[in-house]
Amino acid sequence: WPNRGDGRVERACERLARSRAHTRDRECTSTRPGVCVRAMAFVLRHYGRALERRPMLTNSATALVLYGCGDCLAQNIEKRINVQSKGKKQYNYERTARLCIFGFCLAGPLLTQWYSLLHRMTSVYRYEYVAMQASSSTGWLSSVGSMYRQVAFEGSAHKSKEVILKVVLDQLLFQAPFLNLYLMTMSLLEGYTVGQGLERCKQNFHDAWGYAVCFWSPWMFLNFSFVPMQLAPLYVNSLALVWNAFLSVLFHQRDYGAEATAAAVTAHTEETDLASVAPEEADPAPITYMSVVKSVSATAGRLLHRTTAAACDIASRSAELSVRVGVARSAAWAAWSVGEAESLERSREGHTHSSFQEQRREQLLELDVLRRTVASQAVRIQLMEEQGTAAAAAEAAAAAAVSRRQLPTNVEASTDGCIRHSQESEDE
Repeated sequence: WPNRGDGRVERACERLARSRAHTRDRECTSTRPGVCVRAMAFVLRHYGRALERRPMLTNSATALVLYGCGDCLAQNIEKRINVQSKGKKQYNYERTARLCIFGFCLAGPLLTQWYSLLHRMTSVYRYEYVAMQASSSTGWLSSVGSMYRQVAFEGSAHKSKEVILKVVLDQLLFQAPFLNLYLMTMSLLEGYTVGQGLERCKQNFHDAWGYAVCFWSPWMFLNFSFVPMQLAPLYVNSLALVWNAFLSVLFHQRDYGAEATAAAVTAHTEETDLASVAPEEADPAPITYMSVVKSVSATAGRLLHRTTAAACDIASRSAELSVRVGVARSAAWAAWSVGEAESLERSREGHTHSSFQEQRREQLLELDVLRRTVASQAVRIQLMEEQGTAAAAAEAAAAAAVSRRQLPTNVEASTDGCIRHSQESEDE
């Protein structure tokens, strides 16, 4: 299994999931457009991981599901166009079980190994090997001691040659033997002998092979051009769903159509006439390998029928349970939303009240600070007035002293003489 751990399958699945998610987001008009996209991305991501870890088992399980779906589609088409086998009144679960067995046991493993082998067989159109060390000696011994490195081709010419070669090899080496294997296996599982199976292969192979070349060649060209090698079995099994339905409808139209029915009625009438002429008692059929195969196939069909009925019952109950769970979740979500809205409203009211109280407290504090500031300013103004009065008195005394010191001496003497004269006059 080349390139098993490089994660290319997972990246391809993620790219597909992203593209589908983009398309879904543009086109979906539901209330939850991302649910289906996320589910598809989840399935693709885990399918890619399973394909990386267990490719054989994953491809076998995929072939089982797709082959069963293809037979279901074929039986519905046969019922709609009225080309069913004689005596068939309901869905044939045994036939679907045979297709599922073939898909799981043969188709899945063979496709897994074949496309890996085909990819290695055509590597000559992808790489060339260039010698890294040349030897001076001649002969085949010189090539043994040389070392080579792998160089990839560039351009689309080699890619086109590789794709065409893959289509041719697939049609010649795989599709023809695989078609014979399919016809022979279905004959044996239906209870025919090996000789009868070979006769059915000779009868049906050439028509089926011609249709197979026309059907598979263009699809294989697209497969080898664009699909990663790890996803090739999934691609082929998906197309096999349509191919098997087509083969089944084709052979039923040939065997149970209007012309075949008329021929069968004529043959039955002739056999009845002969039997009425010479009636013979039929011996009981002995128990053979083919009868055992028929009984096993019938048991597998009944088991598949019961499994399908149980799966449908489980799916219906799961859908009902999911509806109930969705209703309960919606009610719980609504109750929780109402409670959250009420608690948010209460918290907003409490926050508003507390913020109002806080603002009022801050305003009272600012008012008290202003009052104290005004009182301190008044005391300061009073002190400044008192200090200003004392300073003015001191300045007046200082000015009087300065003016007294500046009086002339004669003025003082005349003043003293006047005073003495006045005293003498008073004495007289």
